[in-house]
Amino acid sequence: MRPWHLPDYLHPTEWIGREACKAIKRRDWTRPQFLWVSFTSPHPPFAPLLRDLYLYEGTVMPRPVQGDWENAYQPLAHQRIAAEWSSDRQSPQRIDQAYRGYFALMTQVDRWINLIIGTVREAGLLENTWFILTADHGDCMGDHGLWAKRNFMKGACNVPLIITPPPRGDLDQLMAPGWMPGRTNDTVVGLQDIMPTILDIAGVTIPQRIDGRSLLPLVKEGKGKVRDEFLGEHGKVGERLFMVTDGSWKYIWEESTGSELLFRIADDPDELHNLVSSQPENLSYWRERLIQLLGERKNDPAVAKGRLVPTQPGRKMTELEKARIINDFNARGLH
Repeated sequence: MRPWHLPDYLHPTEWIGREACKAIKRRDWTRPQFLWVSFTSPHPPFAPLLRDLYLYEGTVMPRPVQGDWENAYQPLAHQRIAAEWSSDRQSPQRIDQAYRGYFALMTQVDRWINLIIGTVREAGLLENTWFILTADHGDCMGDHGLWAKRNFMKGACNVPLIITPPPRGDLDQLMAPGWMPGRTNDTVVGLQDIMPTILDIAGVTIPQRIDGRSLLPLVKEGKGKVRDEFLGEHGKVGERLFMVTDGSWKYIWEESTGSELLFRIADDPDELHNLVSSQPENLSYWRERLIQLLGERKNDPAVAKGRLVPTQPGRKMTELEKARIINDFNARGLH
């Protein structure tokens, strides 16, 4: 983490927010407007504005959590991430700096979201403008020795999703009589649900062939679900991580090593306790669900004869492999 070293207005977040406000002011008033404002922050490299970094000076920062499963059940993908980020050599001071930079970057984004909403208000558009806030991924921020993404732990894949109808619209007519804002729904949803939700809001027919589902009924009713469980997949064939979750349980299986993680996230939201050994019945159930979901595909090599097939059972990284891992994608030269 290092503070932004150029004039504030050159920061990517400042430019993105400013251009979004310009687009609202310069919109074609004869047509509807769809605005996708894609902030890159808070993404590495952490380079916040000094004025936002100062807000967290002297503030006690959170500490990464550590599960009781990390030594015995660490998937190979997790081992690689930990080695790339030198997790075992990160000092408390550097971790604190990372958190301050992360929070400062989020503060900057939050300020621009407010300015964008204000620009919509000044343009007289709050009566018919919907807002959706989400992200493509999160960051583990040191939890379980992991940083960034490329895994299915909470920090990486549990991203925000806020859907807000027009703040000044007729909510009784638009949503439902007595509709109450600020409600939450814990059902499992994914980014594939964004497009059909937007189409539903716009009154456009949703294609039948897509995987996503409109979340508009959930927003209106404040309850219900669009699927029973959610399947996640990451990586190239032979080295993939899979996840199946219903929002209460989460099962993770690694294709290379066959490593398994099972969490009762309803009671263990930080995923501290792997229940693979202590909950054999639940393990069997969720393993079978993954087998069934992959079995619906055409010739997925992760499944054969009704069983999951690891490509490198029990493999662990050697100390030599860890030492030779080079993390150069976050290095920055002169601007």
